[in-house]
Order: sequence, then C-alpha cells, then structure tokens
Amino acid sequence: MQKIKKYIALDFQKRNNVRVVYATQCDMNCRQLVISLFNDGEIFPIHSNSGALAAINVLRPDGKSSSFPAEISGIGEVTYDLTAWPVGVAGEVKMSLSLYTNTGDRLGTDPFTLYVAEGLYLGSEVEEDEESQTAFNNMMQKLADLNLTEEIREVNEEERKANELERKRKENDRISEEKLRVSAELSRANQEGGRNNNELLRQADELQRQQNEEARIANEALRFRVTEALLEGLDNLLLIQEEYINMAGGAS
Repeated sequence: MQKIKKYIALDFQKRNNVRVVYATQCDMNCRQLVISLFNDGEIFPIHSNSGALAAINVLRPDGKSSSFPAEISGIGEVTYDLTAWPVGVAGEVKMSLSLYTNTGDRLGTDPFTLYVAEGLYLGSEVEEDEESQTAFNNMMQKLADLNLTEEIREVNEEERKANELERKRKENDRISEEKLRVSAELSRANQEGGRNNNELLRQADELQRQQNEEARIANEALRFRVTEALLEGLDNLLLIQEEYINMAGGAS
C-alpha cells in the first residue's frame, strides 16, 4: 500500500505554530511524517552521513510516553514511519523530534500535535452472526491470498535476479575466455609471422650464398682460362726463342 505522507517544518530556534497531523486509531505502517528542520529560518545542516541519529518522542493521551527511531533521509530532512503504538489511543498525541550525536549531544524541537481519531473497529471479535463472520473471514482470506501472491512474486523476482546474475556471470566468463582465445590467437599469429620473416631471411641468405658461389665459380673459371692462356702464350714464346737460337747457330 502506498504510504500517506505528511510534510511539516520545525525550527529549533522558533516556537512552532501548532501543527496537527491526523491519523486513525490502530493505523499501522501506512502513514509517514516527512519533517524539514530549520535553524532560525535556515535549513539545518544535517544529513545521513553526519554521524547523528534522529528520534520521535511521543506522549499519548493515556499518559504513556516513548521514543521511536527516525531516518535522516536528506539534508535537513527526517522521515518517520508512524507505527501502531503512537496511534493506539484516540485523542491528541504530543510529539517532538530529537537529534543525538555520538558525543552525547541532544537537540530537540518544540512539540507538535498528532490527532488520532477513534477507530470504529480495533481488532476485537466480529459480532457473532454468521454473515458478518463470513464476510470478515473472506476479507482476511483475500488479504492472506494477496500477501501469498506478493510473497510468491517476490520469491520469483529474487529467483529471476539470481538467474540474471548467473547469466551475467557466465556471459562475463565467456567474454573473458573469448578475450583469452583472441589474445592467444594473436600471439600465435605474431609467432607465425615471426617464423615466416625468419624463413624469408633464411631464403634471402641462401639466395645470396648461391649467387656468391656462382660468382666464385665464374671467377675461378675465368682465372683458369687466363692462366691457361698465359701458359699457352709462354709455350709459344719459348718456341719462338728456340727457333731464333737455331737460326742464329746456323748462320755462324
């Protein structure tokens, strides 16, 4: 059920105008007070991380008093969910707000009034006639069915959330594994590229070696032919010299 909210403002340095908040006897978990706090007209600088606690003080018409925790819900704002005890007795209920710190400080507001209207049905036995009892039982059964349906919905929602978290976990695992696979594939490709480069360098070195070997063989063949030609020329020169000597001897 949507909560009925009542917005009021309280000032720590001013006497607050009488503010009447309305409720009905035995209301429970359906009304909420949203209290804005001021210090002489300025927003009181308190917030959820300020290390302070808030409480609502209650004095019922039957003379009983108590204090209930409230939530610091924003900057200079306190929220209190009205529980069953403050509205357990019809009439004017006096209420005030107090702030506490961990150093023992306490700061309170001027009281305001909660008017509790008398409840016509306070949870006592239904008149003992069959029609009323049946109607009341049917109403309670519908409420129980609604609560059960809500509980089932909440369980299903929790299960859905758990399944969604598990799906996301598996998806994250899959993505992580895919990233590892891609990384490994890139590493393999880099290694393969390095191997190919090394093979190309080896082939280039082998081609250079073969070219050098062919050049050496060609140079060696050229040297042999030159040497052969020189030897042949030397033989011819010796023949000419011998002929010359023979001619010279015959002439004498």
